[in-house]
Amino acid sequence: MANHYYIISEVSFFNNKIQDFISGTGIDIKQSCYSKMPTVSEIKKALIEYRFQTNEILNQNGRIELIASKNNTESIGLIFTEIEDENEPVDMFRILRGSHTDTVIDFVKFLAISYGNFLYYGDSGIMSLITKDKDSEIIRSELNM
Repeated sequence: MANHYYIISEVSFFNNKIQDFISGTGIDIKQSCYSKMPTVSEIKKALIEYRFQTNEILNQNGRIELIASKNNTESIGLIFTEIEDENEPVDMFRILRGSHTDTVIDFVKFLAISYGNFLYYGDSGIMSLITKDKDSEIIRSELNM
């Protein structure tokens, strides 16, 4: 089990060309990348479109923390760091501990409709590429959840 989980835009790997890290994930940096990085503002808007009630619990010193919930049972927390402007693209954000895993996966699949693929990465080394069409059961299986 990982201590921290991150959602990383596929674009980041094309920009940095770090093939060894993403080996076996389905990201092929030899191909063209059609994904794009969302901004914090766009992610906030997507949370609302996904019918979440969203609360910003911290916004200072380049760090933004959001809690989004649906029906008071399915909640996710997102942490953005090194943010100077909410309209700048972000390549990665952290998922707060205790976030509802299925809801995180479903929301990232929703983001993938507009922004392309994302890698769900745990600092223990487990990871799964999330696309808009990938079955959630496969994602959970790849993440050992």
